Amino acid sequence: KEPANPKSLSILKKYLLDCEEWTYYELVLFTNSLDFFPEELILLLYKRTRKKLEVFSHLRKYSNEVFALLSNILVVFINKNDPTNCTFFYNELKNSISETNNKMYEKVMADFFKELVITINTKEMNEQNIRKIISLVTSLDMPIKTIQCQSLVQTVKANNQIHIL
Repeated sequence: KEPANPKSLSILKKYLLDCEEWTYYELVLFTNSLDFFPEELILLLYKRTRKKLEVFSHLRKYSNEVFALLSNILVVFINKNDPTNCTFFYNELKNSISETNNKMYEKVMADFFKELVITINTKEMNEQNIRKIISLVTSLDMPIKTIQCQSLVQTVKANNQIHIL
């Protein structure tokens, strides 16, 4: 919860942009630092990152990294209230749900993002569905993810004139 250090951010961006061959480390570093990149750079680096992550996704240990990347990108564009990119990245996310032990979590989060993308596009929110999804996340004993979901719902409500269904 500390403010971003501009010098550190500059070093991070320079490192990632100058690195010719991204390994798993650079991919995870990018995925976990998306909030600090302008959307143009996220869009530019997305295809490169996605292709590289797909290579790692065949290894069992790294199977959900594509989903993590797409989830983080979706959060960035939901916060920006960008319907076009939200819809695009939701569709990418929906198509990346794995057949691993993470499938239940990924499906729940995909349903959550679907509700938010629909809300951004239609200005109508199905609060009952969202409450069910957040309740499920809570039941899975994921308190931090519950708080993140609740916060994102509040952001979507604040950014849009919402009609509750």
